[in-house]
Amino acid sequence: MHTRTPKELYRQFLEVVGSESRRERIAVNRRMLGVVLWCLVAPLFVALVGVLLIKFQVVPRRSRGWFDLATLLVPAVYAGRFLVHELLREAPKAMRGGGIANLLGQFASQHEWRDATSELLRSKVGASGQEWAWISTQFSNDLEQLRSRNRYLTALAGAVFFLINQGLDAILEDVPSAGSEPMQWTALGMVLVLLYFSGSQVHDGLKRYLRCAETLAGKTGFSAGAGTGNG
Repeated sequence: MHTRTPKELYRQFLEVVGSESRRERIAVNRRMLGVVLWCLVAPLFVALVGVLLIKFQVVPRRSRGWFDLATLLVPAVYAGRFLVHELLREAPKAMRGGGIANLLGQFASQHEWRDATSELLRSKVGASGQEWAWISTQFSNDLEQLRSRNRYLTALAGAVFFLINQGLDAILEDVPSAGSEPMQWTALGMVLVLLYFSGSQVHDGLKRYLRCAETLAGKTGFSAGAGTGNG
């Protein structure tokens, strides 16, 4: 019988995680696409249209303030819609059962998910406790790299917004802006926070599988079959 190497076991673990998280990954990717489109591409398009219209004197030069406002308003409206949607989704649950009761119910659901997922991973990967410890270490390192990349992308997006703003000021240096600088920085902060938390959802979703791997490795003091009496 062929004994699989730790790398082969880790590859099998990643395949199982990828298969099980496909639905969540599609939802997160759709949300990330929305963030990029509405918080980066759309403001850039509005700013470019404004520059061209003013430069070619299609609209009065005093209209720059309206384009500045539109550039900030597009991502702000998207961020507001996202936050309102989250509040409306969670508010009925909290009102029906109370905040603490709803939170404890989520804990119970997460426990059931971890128990079922741990058993699934144990049956499909078939690693020993020591091998699960190695898999947990490797997956933890990969998740840390993912979190670092999310921070890097957020900082890069902030730099891109700053350069866009500086470029517009340089191109339209003789056109007064009606925008408020504090309001611009506030809008930029909202966009960057939304972008960061959208990326963090990917990390947090995958980290649940790390907890399952740690459980199988015995790091949490329980085995996958502790609740069913299996050895």
